[in-house]
Amino acid sequence: MREEVKNWYASVNFGLEETVAGIIKKYGATNVNCIDSAILFDAPHELNLNCINNLFLILTEYESESIEIAARILVSKRVKFPEMQGRTFRVIYMDSGKLEAVPENVVDLIEKKVTAYARIQPHRANPDIEIWLNRRNDGKVYFMVRTHKHPDYNKQLRKGELRPEIVDIMLHLSKINRKSIVVDLFGGWGSIAHAVAQAKLYEHLYTGDINDECVHFQKQRLKSVKRSTVQKWDGLNTDLENNSIDAIITDPPWGEYENININKFYPAFIKEAARVLKPGGKLVFLSSAQVEAGQALSQYHFVTQFIPLKINGKNTYMFVAMLTAQGHVREG
Repeated sequence: MREEVKNWYASVNFGLEETVAGIIKKYGATNVNCIDSAILFDAPHELNLNCINNLFLILTEYESESIEIAARILVSKRVKFPEMQGRTFRVIYMDSGKLEAVPENVVDLIEKKVTAYARIQPHRANPDIEIWLNRRNDGKVYFMVRTHKHPDYNKQLRKGELRPEIVDIMLHLSKINRKSIVVDLFGGWGSIAHAVAQAKLYEHLYTGDINDECVHFQKQRLKSVKRSTVQKWDGLNTDLENNSIDAIITDPPWGEYENININKFYPAFIKEAARVLKPGGKLVFLSSAQVEAGQALSQYHFVTQFIPLKINGKNTYMFVAMLTAQGHVREG
């Protein structure tokens, strides 16, 4: 029997909509439509991918001038609910990306509607299920059930550690596979190396950092990972062999939080990347220093695209660069 196609709403990092859309299409998504910080698509089942922040099953959609009007419309709207995996729920009211209050009598009517049709009970403090009434800037309203929620990263990640969905996208863009020799020059807390190991997209994995605490942490994090090497090094001057690496995926210092001269740092970083990469090798990294990084990539003959995005509200760029034959270092 052919599976029923469902409508989905995926929240993603601002600026990465088109990139994530390309990824989810490979997993069977159709009718993909990108909007700011989100992707609408059809699929017969949930796509639980790391590159997606939160995933929602759309129950109904319409337009409204305000979140209060949207809530009042919902009270009289016919909605088909799926079978819910839980006994309790709460409804979250969002307007243009912010939590908003709705009159209590309207909230009560919506809760009674959900209870009657979905046979679950309201529990506003600690529910099993979250149902969102989400009105966006353009007036579009989506009433939807959250099926996947990312963890509370504030509790899980160390200071400066990349969020898993950003790392996952970097891995996709690097096009690494099980035969790839992969390196993170500025390994930090090991989030990139850990993701590569989890995905099993490597033949050998190298990572390191100049900070002793980070190196120790990475060694503990990767101690059970086969064919991996963690060492203390200066990412600008490693002992990796010339032309030995298929892909570098890394998050170097941006120059905003560290006491470095970015006009000297980025040429040194890109020079080291060009030295160790094979011709055609990929370099994927994040930086807010668009001009300095871009000039260094051009100097060392990388073909580059960059994707503007926001990380923690800051304008950032994801660089995806390929080393040309002209740029690689020849043995001898």
